[in-house]
Amino acid sequence: MFDDILLEDLAASPPQVWAQRNEQAEVIGPLASLSKLTVADAERARAELQISRRYLYQLVKARRERLNGLPARGHGTGAQFHIDECQERIIAQAIDRAGPAARHRDVLALAMSMSEQVGIAPPSEKAVRVRFGKHRPNIDLASRFKLECDYIADLCPLGLALADEKGEADAWLFAAVESNRCTIITHDLYIGKPSRHQLLASLANAAAAPDFAGRPLSLSAAVEAYNLVDLSLDNGAELRRPSRGKAIVGGSIIKAVCGSSLGRIRIRTEPSRRSGYRPVTLRLAATVVGRLISELNSCREIRQRHPTSRGHLPPPQRQEQKAAGAGAQT
Repeated sequence: MFDDILLEDLAASPPQVWAQRNEQAEVIGPLASLSKLTVADAERARAELQISRRYLYQLVKARRERLNGLPARGHGTGAQFHIDECQERIIAQAIDRAGPAARHRDVLALAMSMSEQVGIAPPSEKAVRVRFGKHRPNIDLASRFKLECDYIADLCPLGLALADEKGEADAWLFAAVESNRCTIITHDLYIGKPSRHQLLASLANAAAAPDFAGRPLSLSAAVEAYNLVDLSLDNGAELRRPSRGKAIVGGSIIKAVCGSSLGRIRIRTEPSRRSGYRPVTLRLAATVVGRLISELNSCREIRQRHPTSRGHLPPPQRQEQKAAGAGAQT
């Protein structure tokens, strides 16, 4: 079973290293739980993972920190800088106490209050933002796509290859989205393009949700291509074509809700000819994708580029530079 720590690592890592992260978790996990790591255990684990002893001790230390409730550190985890250990704990406790429906400002206010109670310097707004993650702003799907339904089903390929005993194929993602809250209610992941029977089963599963009772469900063009409009679903749900007869491009709804990628897995509107990532199992991909599209997830956009990286200036400095250049020309 995948634990939360492994899921966070996978969500912040490209799919081609998922197998490596999983193997490291299986070996490092038992070592991190030991009160004392012997040289023999360390040498055995180093040989199994084929890494240096120094890197092994770094992995064990990082794992112990995560077990103690500290956020992830290092490249690919969103932790761009280190802060005091007490502040790390305060932020972690504030995120946990605020709950999944909290916004960044709620977590920030709670962290400030908790810091004042224990008598330590409060963490900065940036420290909280980096560790809390960024939530996508509310998007009015109904107005953007001219929907007359509260729910819409979408289907699109992902930039990821899945493998099973029969071979490998591109991953396809089905999602039923509630337009008012802009959230994914249910989803399914397929190895290769789903059959009509598989897609009908996914629609029936979505319509079985209590919120769907007696309410119409629109379809994107990718789902509508299966000729499912005349089929009836349980729970009184009704399949309906989008208003004004305008087809919605497959994948556009999922992109609007999740962004252009799930972690680093690209969302596509057309099948990819070849995936640039090493094929992974359906179980592993489904676990990570399920976490990434969840409305409770805060790691969807966890990698934040520093504003001055690659020679780019922050907006105020860029404006001052343009103004200075214009003044020099005049």
